[in-house]
Amino acid sequence: MTRRVLVFLSLVALAACSKEPSAPSDQSGGPTFVISDAGHSGGRPDFGWRPPIANTTLLGTFDGNRHPNVRICVLNATADGCTGADVFTATDVPVILSNYQVDWTVPISPVGKYRIFVETVSPSVILGYADVQTAANSKGLKGVDPNQYVPITDGSILPIKFRINTACATANCGGGFIDTRTGGTSYYTENGTTVGGVTIGPQTESNLVTVNITRCTSDLPIDNPKFGSCLNVFAQDEDGEIVGANALVIPGAVFVCDAPAAVSALSPAQQDLVTLHRKHGSDPVQALPHAPDQCPVVVLSSSVKGLLRALVRGNWKKAGQQLAGLFAPQPLYARRLDAGAGGQAGEFSLFQFALPATIEIYAGHNQIAQAGSLLPVDPTVAVKDLLGNPVENATVHFSAIDGSVAPLTRLTDALGHASADWTLAAPGNLGQNHLLAYGVGLAGDNANGPRTGTDPFIPLNTNPPFNDASNGGAVTLDTGRVTFAATPVDGFETAAGWTATGFWHRSTLAGITNQAFIDSLVRLAPGDLSVGAMPSPFAGTYSYWYGTETGLGIGSEDGNYIGTRSGNNAFESFSGGESTAFNNGTLTSAPFIVPADGVLRFESWFEIESFDADRFDFMIIRVLEVGGPTTLLGILNPAVDPDGEPWQPFTTGGFNAPPVWAGFSQSLSAFAGQNVQLQFEFHTSDHQYNGFRGWLLDNVRVVPEPIIITLKASSILTSGGSRTLNAPRPFGTRKP
Repeated sequence: MTRRVLVFLSLVALAACSKEPSAPSDQSGGPTFVISDAGHSGGRPDFGWRPPIANTTLLGTFDGNRHPNVRICVLNATADGCTGADVFTATDVPVILSNYQVDWTVPISPVGKYRIFVETVSPSVILGYADVQTAANSKGLKGVDPNQYVPITDGSILPIKFRINTACATANCGGGFIDTRTGGTSYYTENGTTVGGVTIGPQTESNLVTVNITRCTSDLPIDNPKFGSCLNVFAQDEDGEIVGANALVIPGAVFVCDAPAAVSALSPAQQDLVTLHRKHGSDPVQALPHAPDQCPVVVLSSSVKGLLRALVRGNWKKAGQQLAGLFAPQPLYARRLDAGAGGQAGEFSLFQFALPATIEIYAGHNQIAQAGSLLPVDPTVAVKDLLGNPVENATVHFSAIDGSVAPLTRLTDALGHASADWTLAAPGNLGQNHLLAYGVGLAGDNANGPRTGTDPFIPLNTNPPFNDASNGGAVTLDTGRVTFAATPVDGFETAAGWTATGFWHRSTLAGITNQAFIDSLVRLAPGDLSVGAMPSPFAGTYSYWYGTETGLGIGSEDGNYIGTRSGNNAFESFSGGESTAFNNGTLTSAPFIVPADGVLRFESWFEIESFDADRFDFMIIRVLEVGGPTTLLGILNPAVDPDGEPWQPFTTGGFNAPPVWAGFSQSLSAFAGQNVQLQFEFHTSDHQYNGFRGWLLDNVRVVPEPIIITLKASSILTSGGSRTLNAPRPFGTRKP
């Protein structure tokens, strides 16, 4: 047998004839003994053995009102535990000269080893123990290791003396011993108030477990609202083996006594859902099955005596607690299986009560807003309990996959809501932006508890309000999350992400008038009051334009796509504007992932020729698959020739009608999940009739349909329905 947790001062061999124990050895230079009391490692500060077992002096005031019991069992040294019934018991051990003392006459028996327990009732705690080895005579005690046993001969009288003082009334005391043969409880107290403890019921094997309970250095690492103290419980048997996962055949119960007061602000139904949680080492946190608590009402109750004692000692905090308790209703320490007052555990580590909950999207999902802007509606989650009630003070984390978010964490309010400001990513990426909201221990779409649907991580229970068909074991917590999506609208307020060739360029369009109109090469449509000026961008400051303006190195003309004039453009010739050669250019986006049911939408304004408009001045939209083929998505040109004159325009308003900003759309569902680029190409196809104002684009976006459009977001989009693209067709030839 390895060295015990508790080691006792040896006694010299006892004379068989005297039947009297000898005095303890006080020789200097002797062995150093480890005693489980206030003066030796591993012991409680309020307990000390007295001679002949040990000679420990306790500080503080002797407590003669503990009414301790002493019991002695036969020790199975091989199993390191008691066997059979107790051979000696003494209840309410009397006080003799400021010590508790009871005498035990060692049986004349072939039994060679015994274990002495000292324990209190109310609360029931083993304060210490000592192991005894007997023999028929002193010769039989030769070779007994005094570091392990008190040696004594059969028939001798052993005075069992010890002291209990009031140390735990003014200090933190956590721990004690539990005999697994009979079961027992070990408490953690602070200034005499019981904070929590451990109960181990009778086990199939006898063993002595040393329990040490302290406060955790912090709360459990979960985001659920937590209640009461976090306790660190460490238990080991005499051989130094940790009492862990498989050591207890019948699970023990850990309880936290200040949890009921902490949950008093919750509704009764929600109080019943509060569950004890455990974290063992590096393992994830688990929610434990519900069990009765063992919080001693006698310790927790306030009294006038307790108030006066606290005032005399100057313990103002304790005095306040006692005073409040005298005038406040006593908390209900629920002991029903469904009340969340205790928790079953087969191993011990960190324990704390928390409210299991779920996280779900409440508001702000699937918005549309300008790229780089703050969303008009804050992404908001709702945290709820098993019954669907709001959960307050849960921690929600926000993490922007795209853009930025603040704050990164927020506590839920009384409605269970938590929100954050989300600024979309800068322009240049047409893919959806995403934001994660999550909580460690909060069930979500990706991780749920044992029930159907989005369900808190809480064990099954047959009692109300759970009403499950069966009871379940511990439930391992996960990190639940929800994902917000938003669609950025690229209004070209920066050039980021776009590549332009030919006459495509970003422009404010301000102060530009079509020189071909001024020179009477083309006419405006009836009702067009623009006097040939370019329109304002649809939204914001910039649009992309296929056209030319001086000073930008993109052509010699202002306000059209002639580029360089030929010689057939006499003033007032109404030639339509002739170029020296055809021209074309492309505007290509950065790669992006097409969302499911994605639809390309954009705002457009154009004015092109109406003479063979179905076959010339092509406005083409393509999808370029990264590393793959190119697909013609459609064109904006009319399906049939409007058969206009060279000077007459065809516009977004129609044949010979004033141009207007109009919305266009086309499904991209065939490309869902693929990495693609969009390309807008303008191609004159020939050099004739190029004196019109060209093609404008604004607010390009790829939207998953259906989508929610908020009121603020809708102000940056066209009202009403949008036009679909016409089918692509080959370049044509002029009519004769």
